[in-house]
Amino acid sequence: MSEDEEYSDEIDDAEEFITPQELLRKIEIAWMNEHSAPDILPYQSEMIELMMGQLSHMEENLQAIPSNDFRKIAHKMELERIKFIIAAYLRCRLQKIEDFTQYIISEEMKRSAENKRLSEAETKFAEDYFESIEKHFQQLALRHIPPQQDDVSKRIIRPNLMSNVFIKVIKSCGVVVNTNDEEVDLSENSIHMLPYQLVCELVNKGDVILI
Repeated sequence: MSEDEEYSDEIDDAEEFITPQELLRKIEIAWMNEHSAPDILPYQSEMIELMMGQLSHMEENLQAIPSNDFRKIAHKMELERIKFIIAAYLRCRLQKIEDFTQYIISEEMKRSAENKRLSEAETKFAEDYFESIEKHFQQLALRHIPPQQDDVSKRIIRPNLMSNVFIKVIKSCGVVVNTNDEEVDLSENSIHMLPYQLVCELVNKGDVILI
């Protein structure tokens, strides 16, 4: 049985067939979106878990190839490329958590269980990171400030959701009105520069991608 056939058997339970190449492309898009979006996006847990399973298969198959076989070099390079993309995606998310810790935690608390954007590990990291920052800030500054003058809301660092992003339209989305009251036709395959907040829902739906 080929590697692709083994992999398709694993995801048949989800009633959806996706090749490893298609899965990797989806993860690359998730990485590009995350890199370009000012806010943190929903964690792509299912795709990451599927790809981690695929990586395990690839590593097992790699061991069976003789070390002097050129295919081993090619497969190893592809394996490292996939690992790099996943690591870059996760690093990008952790950087946002570090930059906007309190904002991300507060927004996450408002969301229902099915709409959470962080993984369990990311949530734990965010809470621990925030606690360590608060302890450091307390020792450094807050103990010298009267409690009534400590406005926590003023210390929250928020991403600029109105910053401009470049988008490519995957599925026609009709017309949106830009901040200057200009109508922008989001037709399929068109490319635009728009404030992120105007297209964030379309990004989450996969109708547009950030480039």
